[in-house]
Amino acid sequence: MRDYLVYWRDLRGNQAADFVFEDAHFTDYRSRRFGFVPLVKAGEPMRFVLLVPREEEGTGPDDLVGRRVATLPAPSLGFLVLRDMFADPVARPQVVASLSSWQDGPSLIFAGEVAATLAPASLAQELQNLVAVAQSRDFPGTALSAAPTVPPEVRERVVQALTVLHEKAVAGSVGLRGAARAQGHALRAGERRGVPRPRAPARALPRVSAALSAQRPAP
Repeated sequence: MRDYLVYWRDLRGNQAADFVFEDAHFTDYRSRRFGFVPLVKAGEPMRFVLLVPREEEGTGPDDLVGRRVATLPAPSLGFLVLRDMFADPVARPQVVASLSSWQDGPSLIFAGEVAATLAPASLAQELQNLVAVAQSRDFPGTALSAAPTVPPEVRERVVQALTVLHEKAVAGSVGLRGAARAQGHALRAGERRGVPRPRAPARALPRVSAALSAQRPAP
């Protein structure tokens, strides 16, 4: 379980780390604010869907206004996405931002504690009793970034090592699934975790990036 308030506090304080693996909006914030350098990112984009019980198929987002909808706490990407889905401040659901993990959301629906939950599209594909009534735009995948203090030659060696690991992980035993479990963990220089081959640097979409930018501490 991640405490996002503690995570955000540590991120804003630029807690010492050589490498971090985290969502696109945090990657964007570290890059802009502290000069972190994105090295590799997940090849598949991150997309979120709003799920309701199958018997409520045909429900639209407007039908959820005023009802309880679950997501991860702020400033997780899921929290920002849900806020973006309901841009009108007077026509929003009652956000239950208390999930410890995305797997908790469906459980709350089945327990009758919420009417809907936000979830990554990859998880939604595994849930047969829930259907999507809305989906987000695509976001860049989680990314591995290096602190500006990491020498360029070390960064290059890390990229090369991770690329080799990815190419050897065709069956997925060392690839993205394994790396995702390490999401957000600070990695010391020299450690190697499996992530997909290098792609373009991760960037948060404007509205989500702006939401974090507004909370930046004064220089």
